[in-house]
Amino acid sequence: MSSSKLYINRREGSAISGWIGPTTFFVNGAIVSPKQKDLVGVNGVVHGLMIWIDKTSLKTSYEYTQTPDNPKVNSIFTINQRSSNYDGRFTLFVPNDAAIDRIDSSKLRDLQQDVQKLHEVIRAHYIKNAVLFYNLLLITIRDSLTPTKERCQYVNHIHITFYVNSGGVTSAITLGNITVNNGVIHVCDRLLGFIYNTVRQQISEDSPLVLNILY
Repeated sequence: MSSSKLYINRREGSAISGWIGPTTFFVNGAIVSPKQKDLVGVNGVVHGLMIWIDKTSLKTSYEYTQTPDNPKVNSIFTINQRSSNYDGRFTLFVPNDAAIDRIDSSKLRDLQQDVQKLHEVIRAHYIKNAVLFYNLLLITIRDSLTPTKERCQYVNHIHITFYVNSGGVTSAITLGNITVNNGVIHVCDRLLGFIYNTVRQQISEDSPLVLNILY
């Protein structure tokens, strides 16, 4: 059933992949528990997940941004209309209300009138032919009593901020892993691909105390 669509991925631990530890399987961004997998029953197999995953939406990424199932996803983001004609898979980044509100209205109007720049901004918000989730992090911890001994530990993403960098803009993901019929959506706190502040303005916006020290 499309409403139960699952994206299953495997990552093998190696220096090349950047993944530390054993081969790990993911379902919609959730790690399959190494201790609770392959539990065989009379009518199937059960795999335990390390985090809760929400039900997949029947909508495509474009349809979801127009009429979100989750009220935390705003529907004012219309720059991804080109994606409505694309049949493949997507990873889509949607700026939240705060991301739009922080931009001066005159600069937004200028962006809407600049067709080439608008296309670049649109392109900065999606990845075609890939469904990329963020998940639990697997980190290596060095034992304080035995410095040569290392162990792996999973860190819950709830306590960690994930960032995306695209088009020269770095944005924090405020709500992620929204699985839709043709991919996944992540909500972020900045409009990607659109640099509109001077250095001083950016420091003033992000770190006003630092600005007072520098100037």
